[in-house]
Amino acid sequence: KDDEIDKYSQHLEKLKEQVVEQEELISSSRRDNELLQQETTRIQQENESAKEEVKEVLQALEELAVNYDQKSQEVESRNREFETLSEDLNTKLSSLNSTQSELQQMKEQSLHQRKRLNEMLTNLMKDLGEVGTILGANPSSVIGELKVAGDSNKMEDEFTVARLYISKMKSEVKALTSRTQQMESLQTTCNKKIESHEKELA
Repeated sequence: KDDEIDKYSQHLEKLKEQVVEQEELISSSRRDNELLQQETTRIQQENESAKEEVKEVLQALEELAVNYDQKSQEVESRNREFETLSEDLNTKLSSLNSTQSELQQMKEQSLHQRKRLNEMLTNLMKDLGEVGTILGANPSSVIGELKVAGDSNKMEDEFTVARLYISKMKSEVKALTSRTQQMESLQTTCNKKIESHEKELA
């Protein structure tokens, strides 16, 4: 019996040791489980934080994409406006060049017409001078010598001079006409008197 008791005692001690080992193992497992849970919680928190960061990054990327689209549309709109402005500018430049060309042509035509007008005025003044000489007028006593200015800007003054000279010649022509009529009347009277004397002498 003592041997059995010893065996039981030894067996009981072994069981106690096993129980202690199991308890230590359980405690260690609990500690490991707690650490694992803590680590899992930390990883979950980090995962949630990472998800939030990813969400924020995705939202920022979406905003960037929207802003990029808006900027692209603005750039396209500005490019279209620039092209329109460039076309308008080219059209206006073409119109300006055409207007400048027409203006140059008008200037050349005006210069040519002024030259021709100056030549015509010169010839007119010469003709008036000759007519005045034939009529026995003295232009210098009224308007001075007739001269044609080389500067076309003074043509209006020359036309004024010509009009004054023509007016003077008209007055002289009227006076000459009146004198001619008087002389014709006097000649008629003289002729009648001569005829009357001839009849008396006959």
